[in-house]
Amino acid sequence: MTAADPSSIPWPTIGWVASWYGSNIGVLLLNKYLLSNYGFKYPIFLTLCHMTACSVLSYVAIALMKVAPLQTLKSKVQLAKIAGLSVVFCFSVVCGNVSLRYLPVSFNQAVGATTPFFTAVLAFLMIKKREEWVTYSTLIPVVAGVIIASGGEPSFQLFGFIMCVTATAARAFKSVLQQILLSSDGEKLNSMNLLLYMAPIAVICLLPATILMEKNVVWITLELARKDIKLIWYLLFNSSLAYFVNLTNFLVTKHTSALTLQVLGNAKGAVAVVVSIMIFKNPVSFMGMLGYGLTVVGVILYSEAKKSSVMVADNKKSDISFAGTFASSAFSACFAEICTIPLDTAKVRLQLQKKGVAAAGDAAALPKYRGMLGTVATVAREEGLSALWKGIVPGLHRQCLYGGLRIGLYEPIKTLYVGDDFVGDVPLTKKILAALTTGALAITVANPTDLVKVRLQAEGRLPPGVPKRYSGALNAYSTILRQEGVGALWTGIGPNIARNAIINAAELASYDQVKQTLLKIPGFKDNIVTHLFAGLGAGFFAVCIGSPVDVVKSRMMGDSSAYKSTIDCFVKTLKNDGPLAFYKGFIPNFGRLGSWNVIMFLTFEQAKKFAKSIESK
Repeated sequence: MTAADPSSIPWPTIGWVASWYGSNIGVLLLNKYLLSNYGFKYPIFLTLCHMTACSVLSYVAIALMKVAPLQTLKSKVQLAKIAGLSVVFCFSVVCGNVSLRYLPVSFNQAVGATTPFFTAVLAFLMIKKREEWVTYSTLIPVVAGVIIASGGEPSFQLFGFIMCVTATAARAFKSVLQQILLSSDGEKLNSMNLLLYMAPIAVICLLPATILMEKNVVWITLELARKDIKLIWYLLFNSSLAYFVNLTNFLVTKHTSALTLQVLGNAKGAVAVVVSIMIFKNPVSFMGMLGYGLTVVGVILYSEAKKSSVMVADNKKSDISFAGTFASSAFSACFAEICTIPLDTAKVRLQLQKKGVAAAGDAAALPKYRGMLGTVATVAREEGLSALWKGIVPGLHRQCLYGGLRIGLYEPIKTLYVGDDFVGDVPLTKKILAALTTGALAITVANPTDLVKVRLQAEGRLPPGVPKRYSGALNAYSTILRQEGVGALWTGIGPNIARNAIINAAELASYDQVKQTLLKIPGFKDNIVTHLFAGLGAGFFAVCIGSPVDVVKSRMMGDSSAYKSTIDCFVKTLKNDGPLAFYKGFIPNFGRLGSWNVIMFLTFEQAKKFAKSIESK
């Protein structure tokens, strides 16, 4: 396999994607800082600043810099339609900014993620647009997640919540209204030209609203600026950033596709939440995080279900939808987890076992666990047979999220890397890169479940009178949040991302490659025997490549206080236990991953057929 040519890497596209992420998250966080932390409590005036900047910079970009061709208006009717859209747009932005005065960014994004729900409802009510039942079913976790997050939000404020819901509904209303008003080909405008005409109308609407509802705001702003000149720079930068959001939105779509932007948008909210918690340090509850996570998963499922329904309508569908793939892989991963978790428990105990230095005849310092079967027997004898299934609950939590996302996102991410118009066999390097990406993204979401699973598995038999650290999975989540903070749930995230990205790439790429090779051999068909050998190959390559980072991950999560960082854990393990320590538990690890991959891929292939049969009806 040859290294990828640096000149073939789409650096401009990567740059625009990074700029899109930075501007979207940046303007959101700066709005929150100004309206809540800084004390600038004038959301309508702030929106007026945004629209003024958009008016000026849109003209500069289109008329002078020729970023996009100028599209002229055809009639007064078209102008009136755009004016109507502008009013709704203004209202949604103002409500969103008002909500940021009262709600943390994390909860604001959770509520904002329900836009697909309002869009689907309004589209049905206004234009009688019906979706497939699979699409409507994906809205259940979207709404359920917000309900859960609302009940568990420590900083819940009713007025802010109402404003946030109103802003979300208004955005959805604007989207549906745009489909109605600008439906003909002659009236359609690209996003840059639409902003060029909408922004000045928004300024005209916002100016009297600012004068009437935020009296003397200009003089108040000038007085605040005399005390702190940085306020002017904050407003100028924030307003320019608001325009840059729209510019990068247009350019990312131009250089990739609307589908790519949709995939990126699904992850943007989660990234914004993590960054905002790190910056503003707002309190977060377990129920709040669970609710938001459920909403994000629902939004991803919804967008993929919508894409699949379009593909069916255009007779372009070649496989099952993302929702079908997600459900198939999540179910298969959970089934494999139940079957193989005793081997995983043995692997964790062996990896966490430190090397003992004993005097002659000192049996106490000899290793407690020896070999896979010996470890299984020791745990069962000392702690009971049920101890081998310690961590099964968070293990199933993990597989529902990680198992579903890493395979479900694989095709969209691969399409992002090769382009929508790519024809032919996808290069192996792009497949590996896509698998690395999905593995990293999936485990970033699922890391808290992995942490709890390892801690429950690592807890051995305790002396009489010593209470257990955690009574169960849910108690572990809440205890870690309460005692160690929300950041503790992402303990070991570095080695965990490295381990799961590498193993995911090894599993998916090797499974495809082994399966493809076997099918070329006379006598082999696409059946259970081929899937069996391909699954074993995937497990073997995954263990060979991922075992060192797996050992570091287990040690970091099992006893994070003993190590300062991932590098420190690596160095101490190498120094104290030698290089072979990185392959400690290799046999149980392969026994576990090999059997896990066989069971998972066998089940997955059958589950896919079942899902495809349902979707084809």
